[in-house]
Amino acid sequence: MKWHPSILTIYGLFLLLPCLTIAQTGKNTSGQIKHVEIVTFQPGTNDSIKHAVDKLYRKASEAFPNVSAYDWGWDLNDNKQNRSIYVTTVNSTGDITKYNASAQHQLATKSKAIKNITTIDYPVNK
Repeated sequence: MKWHPSILTIYGLFLLLPCLTIAQTGKNTSGQIKHVEIVTFQPGTNDSIKHAVDKLYRKASEAFPNVSAYDWGWDLNDNKQNRSIYVTTVNSTGDITKYNASAQHQLATKSKAIKNITTIDYPVNK
């Protein structure tokens, strides 16, 4: 039996289509969201004030029940360590809204030592 090239192509697509569908639907299997805040401190901010802000962010994450993970550090490319990064993992975008509105988080972000905050939210892909 001789197979026509177009029949082989169609047959191949039918075999490949389910694989493509599975790959596309499995992108955010955990449903979790990473909430990243890059805090730039005012020039000349001393280390004790930076540590106080670090503690406020940690306390905010501990006080909010929907935070499943918390991590922080500073920008290794910044010799003066004027930028700190706070990563909070929550279960939904709604949790991010509630976390940002919480009194503890507001206290962390209102320090006069903070020049600006850049925020990035992205889904956890596993």
